[in-house]
Amino acid sequence: MNKKILLYQLRALLEIAPDFNLYHPDSEMHSRWMNSIHTLIYQWKPFPAIAVASAIEFMPGDKERSKNIEQLFNIAYHAVEQLQMEVETSLSSGAASNPTKDLSTLMSTANERLLIVDSECDIKKLEFYLDSLQEQVQLRLLLSELSAEAIVELKKIAMQSGALVEVKVATTATEKIIFVDELNSWGSVDNGHEDNLQLSDTLAPLSPELTRAKRDHYESAWATAQSV
Repeated sequence: MNKKILLYQLRALLEIAPDFNLYHPDSEMHSRWMNSIHTLIYQWKPFPAIAVASAIEFMPGDKERSKNIEQLFNIAYHAVEQLQMEVETSLSSGAASNPTKDLSTLMSTANERLLIVDSECDIKKLEFYLDSLQEQVQLRLLLSELSAEAIVELKKIAMQSGALVEVKVATTATEKIIFVDELNSWGSVDNGHEDNLQLSDTLAPLSPELTRAKRDHYESAWATAQSV
């Protein structure tokens, strides 16, 4: 697990926290955000995630709601503080980064959906993508091309694993970008990322503005792309 990536994702999620003064039990926005917090905390340490799950479960009750909100945020900010210290310790020790494991960490932070644009994708990479997903996450792959052999293998893998995956091919898929839920994206076209957050020589966090522009572009491409 790459703790730098987990720290970055948790900070990004806290920055878009919804207003809990407007919370109501049927609020999809609040539910999605809380579930994403639980996913990230669990990736960090399973035990604190139990308390997060408990706070989410009892959030609809008016009597203890303020206490549950406080507990959820306290755990999240404590995780940020602890991860920051762990990252600093790791950096001072000169620990080497592993791009493959780092990418797996990033994909595991998704709670609901991933959209991956990849100009180069083979069977081995497809298997890696599917293996890195949490069970409930829906994966969309937009590829520049995919061989007939790869298509057959993909369908077999998806059927065997039960993965929620949809694949389309579009000539406009000329780069590599990973859109994580509605949170953020990582790709190969940004020069404003934080230091030491590259997953490879070319894959790093994209700015919010660039994320929106790229998402709009590739959602349009997805709508007209050829299904596999």
